[in-house]
Amino acid sequence: MLEQCAQSGLRPILGKTVVCNASASPNVVYSGTYSFTISGCPANTCGELDLKRNGNWEFTPGWICTDGSGYATRSWNWSDKANDETGDPIFIRWPDGSTTSETYIIVDKHCAETFRDSASGSPPSNFYGHGTDATWGAGFDFGGTCFCHFWDLTTGALTYQNASVTRIDRYNVSWSCTPPSTVSGHSYQWYACCHDGSCGGCTTSLNFTKP
Repeated sequence: MLEQCAQSGLRPILGKTVVCNASASPNVVYSGTYSFTISGCPANTCGELDLKRNGNWEFTPGWICTDGSGYATRSWNWSDKANDETGDPIFIRWPDGSTTSETYIIVDKHCAETFRDSASGSPPSNFYGHGTDATWGAGFDFGGTCFCHFWDLTTGALTYQNASVTRIDRYNVSWSCTPPSTVSGHSYQWYACCHDGSCGGCTTSLNFTKP
């Protein structure tokens, strides 16, 4: 995301005087390039990067320098990161102590995973489980969700159902679906899938034939 070039030391984080704008595009990065841009800032001035990366503050003096109009931008590639990373908040502090506004960048490198916790049966009386995503990635706060597939293998009919999802925290959810009615003698395959807004995995298939 941003270069690992931090210096230790205390900085006043609260009570900032915001004098210009900072933005990231996109804020949540699943692929490609992403950038950090400031505008309307002090002209021809270099500022300190104040960044809370994966829960730890870092401060890098002279990290970005504006042009004559107070503009500057820096860009990176998603492929350069090995693991998920969250920078939140991110802002620039100027020599007089004023700052840009805050923004954030989340680089997501791992897909969500899905697990079934309910018991097997013929048919099962319920269908539920949980989903997880790697810490410091997008988690389930940026469009992540879960859904269920109920497939009647005898007729080929497929019932798709959005799961009821309960957020445990950003990286963990529980999910449940209401099983459809089943027919004696028919064979079925059920599974659920969760994604983090970009990609995910599914449970192993639950296969049974109703007596």
